[in-house]
Amino acid sequence: MLVPAVVWFCLRLLASADVFMMTNSTSTLSLIFDHIGNEPFLYDELNAFVNDVRPDYKLVVYMTTDQPMKDDVWSYLSVEQGPEVLQQYSGGDGTRNLIAENKLLDLYQVFLDYDLYDQIDAGWLKGASNATNGHPFVVPISFSYWGMFYRKSVFRRYNLSPPHTWDEWMLCCEVLRRAGLRPIEMGNAALWPGVTWFDYFHMRINGPAAHQALLEGKTAWTDPSVVNTFREWIRIIDLGYASRNDIRNGGDVPDGVFQGTHGMGYAGGWVQYNAWALVDDLDYFPFPIYDTSLPVGENAPADGIAISARVRNRKAAMEVVGWLASKEASMRRTSAPFNPWGLPCNRYAKGNISNPLDQKALGILNRADHVFQVFDRDTPPEIFNLAYRVFQGILLDPLGADGIVPWLGQMEIMRQQVHFNVSNPPTVHASDTVGNGPVVVNLTTATQGATIYFTLDGSKPDDSSEPYTGPFTISTSGRVVLRAVTIRAGLKVSAIAEQVFDLRIGPQPTLVTVGSGIATTCILLSTAAIAIVVATMVAVWQYRREPIVKASSAPFNMLMMGGAVLALTTGIWMSFDVSLGMSLVVLDRSCMVQVWAISVGWAICFGALFAKTYRVMRLFDQIGDNRLQIKVMSSGDLAKIVACVAAVEALICAAWQVLDPLRIQAVALTDQTYAYMCRSQSTSAWIAISCVPKIVLSVIGVYQSIRTRNVADAFNESKRIAFAMYNTAFIGAGAFSIALGIQQASMAAIIREAGLLVTTLTTVISVVWYNFYVIVYRPDLNDTTNWNLKAANNRSSGGRPPVNPPLPQQQQQQQQVDGTGSTRINEVTLKRTTVARAAMS
Repeated sequence: MLVPAVVWFCLRLLASADVFMMTNSTSTLSLIFDHIGNEPFLYDELNAFVNDVRPDYKLVVYMTTDQPMKDDVWSYLSVEQGPEVLQQYSGGDGTRNLIAENKLLDLYQVFLDYDLYDQIDAGWLKGASNATNGHPFVVPISFSYWGMFYRKSVFRRYNLSPPHTWDEWMLCCEVLRRAGLRPIEMGNAALWPGVTWFDYFHMRINGPAAHQALLEGKTAWTDPSVVNTFREWIRIIDLGYASRNDIRNGGDVPDGVFQGTHGMGYAGGWVQYNAWALVDDLDYFPFPIYDTSLPVGENAPADGIAISARVRNRKAAMEVVGWLASKEASMRRTSAPFNPWGLPCNRYAKGNISNPLDQKALGILNRADHVFQVFDRDTPPEIFNLAYRVFQGILLDPLGADGIVPWLGQMEIMRQQVHFNVSNPPTVHASDTVGNGPVVVNLTTATQGATIYFTLDGSKPDDSSEPYTGPFTISTSGRVVLRAVTIRAGLKVSAIAEQVFDLRIGPQPTLVTVGSGIATTCILLSTAAIAIVVATMVAVWQYRREPIVKASSAPFNMLMMGGAVLALTTGIWMSFDVSLGMSLVVLDRSCMVQVWAISVGWAICFGALFAKTYRVMRLFDQIGDNRLQIKVMSSGDLAKIVACVAAVEALICAAWQVLDPLRIQAVALTDQTYAYMCRSQSTSAWIAISCVPKIVLSVIGVYQSIRTRNVADAFNESKRIAFAMYNTAFIGAGAFSIALGIQQASMAAIIREAGLLVTTLTTVISVVWYNFYVIVYRPDLNDTTNWNLKAANNRSSGGRPPVNPPLPQQQQQQQQVDGTGSTRINEVTLKRTTVARAAMS
């Protein structure tokens, strides 16, 4: 509330500094409107009226835009020096709440004094009146209309007439589609247009009475009538008559219609002013009729004028509101061809309308059996705010019509909560309901901020029952009846969720744990290994300017070790055990963390090794071909390779977590023992999928290492990288496979930890520590003057320099002529050596 209040004070200060300079004989009346573009009328006509009627008042008018007006109206009406007269919707749940909270002034006297009951149709007052005494709190001033806009020239080109029925509409769409146009523009990037489309789809298919019942919360959102509405909507999209790209990215103004790329677009009448140059070519028709036997409903949201309950100059404010609603003021607003205010609610001003589209709208609305505001005014904010996201989700869901019901389930949950003040019942997730072993149970609810209470003896749960804090185990033999409810302050208690378990468990099984000693040891070993790798990273950074370290691509060694650290954290997560006093909630959450840590850590670690070897192979392949122009892969290119490898692993992990996440479960090891393990419905399948990219990368990496095995160590680490990948493939995979087959938890933990430590530490030691060995014990190998590229690239001699290497025939001929062939070869070799050293650094 503070921010809008400060903004309001700044607006007053900037826009009307002269007000504070007036004499005591002058008072002010402040107004705020959200229609930018009405300043000439407001400032000229309204000021003229005030000067004639109340010359002792100074009128101050502020303009804002639609969304800030919606967001801040409560704050404007709550501050002491807020606006006294303001624009407000003539209807909708927002207005009803303002009336209920006594934020607006009762305008019954204004209607009597200015004879507004005779001038304004009672239908416009429905949502702007007190439910108890019927007194109006908003004076309806103007309303807008909605329709399907099109360009007359486009319809003439394809010999089309505006459709009246649904079948005629579909035929029109097919003609436009075959002509290469997108028939319907459905821009919904702002999300609010989608709910207005829904208004008409649901109204046309089911009738205005059914639509009214849905808006008032009397019909379930999962009702077949609502589901079928979306099925028809999606069918039109799937036929190619509308684009999901438009739904995702398109604006609320049908620019494609104006530009001729789309045939028609549903929008409010105000859009004609966005293409004023095309106004003579624009026309619209009402939303086509789906069932001619049903009454016809239309949308016509109205804007009105209200007075703050904190008004300081009540009499002047009432006079201004009365004049704005009068026939005289309404006729002045509607007489201009450019009229952003919309159509007048005053029945005696409608004869003054000159715009042909506005005149057509009056006829359509007069023939309508029922006139609504619009979805986000006729429903509570909790409903329409959720509808924005849900409707967009339904239209863009890759499952198409099959994805409708789950989305609408969210709307139904909110309907129960908003209209019936009822919490959503819990959902029971269990590993099994009939079996020979313990089961792990999870409880969830869609009601935010609520607590779930449950019983296991079939009794009725209440707030004195056991509160749910996380997954728990049922290990009692026989019939167990779980009953649970959701309770939240301010809401009614939910319906009872019930699940019956029929378990055949003999003697109480023994829980097999890793043991606190072994679990603690594994955690300490993983922590120590992480410390070793981090210390190695520090050493690499300290010696990063040494030639052998630069040639080894220090940044990628750092990246490789960062991945190793992440992978080593898996040893910590895997060692979490109930023997350490950890709850099932912690164990449950650690399941997928293990997968992410080992997969992404592995990808980063071996992606970096793969990239380093790939650069060596590419570089020396070119040198071996005696190319004068050598293209060196940049570190940026190699980083992209690592990013791609990590992205593949991340996608697999994300899919696993979304589709079939690992959860902690009680797994029977024997008839007498069980253990808590991370399991999903298809654990083996996901492990196999996860192994595929690792196997592919390992095979390619080993192949590259073999290709470059005879390149000298100064330029290449292929032998050590190959060793690292070999040991990971065999030792790591073997250790984890053996651990999976061992039922003794402590032994399995030891084997997993050993495999993890051996694979990560040997990789770091073999690839990185060799460089420290060279720096300390073999300074000759750290001297770039001793690096011989020709020997480095001689695959057939095992890295030894060749004796009198043969020259190509052309170079031999040149040597015979002038004796320069050898010199030229040495120059090329020197150049390639320089390139290689630069590349490796």
